[in-house]
Amino acid sequence: MQPNRYCLIAIRLSLLLLFFGNSIYSQPGVFLITGVVKDRTSSPVSGVQIQISNTRITTSTKADGSFSLRVPQQYMSEKIIYSIIGYSAAQKNISRQQTWEESFDGFTIQGRTKDLGTTIIFPPPLPKDSDGDGVPDDTDRCPNTPGLSIYNGCPIPDDDKDGIPDEIDKCPTIAGLEKYQGCPEADISSLKIFPIPYPKPSAVYAIPWSEITVNGEKTFASVDAKITQALTSSGYHERSYYYIPHGFALVTQIEKINIDGTCKSEPARWELKVDAPKSFLEYLNSFINAPTGYFRIVVFLVTDINLTAGTQTVDRNVATGWVENGYAKLPNQYHDLAFTKNHSVTTVIYEFKKVQGQPPAQTTNRLPGRTHLDKSQIAKFLK
Repeated sequence: MQPNRYCLIAIRLSLLLLFFGNSIYSQPGVFLITGVVKDRTSSPVSGVQIQISNTRITTSTKADGSFSLRVPQQYMSEKIIYSIIGYSAAQKNISRQQTWEESFDGFTIQGRTKDLGTTIIFPPPLPKDSDGDGVPDDTDRCPNTPGLSIYNGCPIPDDDKDGIPDEIDKCPTIAGLEKYQGCPEADISSLKIFPIPYPKPSAVYAIPWSEITVNGEKTFASVDAKITQALTSSGYHERSYYYIPHGFALVTQIEKINIDGTCKSEPARWELKVDAPKSFLEYLNSFINAPTGYFRIVVFLVTDINLTAGTQTVDRNVATGWVENGYAKLPNQYHDLAFTKNHSVTTVIYEFKKVQGQPPAQTTNRLPGRTHLDKSQIAKFLK
């Protein structure tokens, strides 16, 4: 016995619904209405406007007088309107018969009505989306990284790579912490930023971790106290603080030194003191008019990341920033931050040689970094 044809159709439809789930849907019954409009001589009439009343379903006859309309079942009770230029519009009931004929003002319409039934509609295949973020690969600027459509398929920008999206980061160009809304540990509105990578130094020395901790205390405040105590004891009474990523930089005042790296005796040691110069030119002029000899700036870098030096020696912009006063003390936001085994204190030395009538020229590797600390007495008071 052959299986019932309609049962097979039902089974196939059930399988389709099971396989595709919500990805397919059905459209209510639709009727296809076709026909030809002719005049008294049985010649086809083109340009006849045909519309279903109270809808936007409309068309016009072609050169052979033919037309075709798709009418959803809910509109089959409406009227079909025929409009020909120069004649009054005619309204007729929509016939559900397979073949039918209508006439008005000498025109005849021979038509057919076909019930198309319920239509199963399959959506077009989804475009390729490799990262599954809902943005098709052909318009995704980051096709292998999930992102957002407002950023053309790329993740939310994070220019400073601190894990805090730029759209909520109050310091989007400087790495910071979530608790400071993306800003660094200190209030940088009052703390100038030290150049990173730092300019090419004359010498560098990393202070051993054991020499910088105080009685087991391991906070930024205790490290700062140890450094400032050593600086004060060795005659450095003026200093400035700057921001660096995950830490701070402490810069000493400019001093004049002997050729072996020892400090000049007072007051010659500080005879190059520049009080708030108005411009970098004024700063250079103070060097040009100063006696010949060697001059030194010591910078302490306290951080837990590996900072690197640049390839350029100290230039005009950097020198200008150093002459201007930085922050006078370590900001309170730093005090309780832990100084861990991952942190280090690196001393970066900038030494200049002054020749009469010329600006100072930075030296390179004339003396080792440790020698500078020993000769300045800083190393002695750090122990």
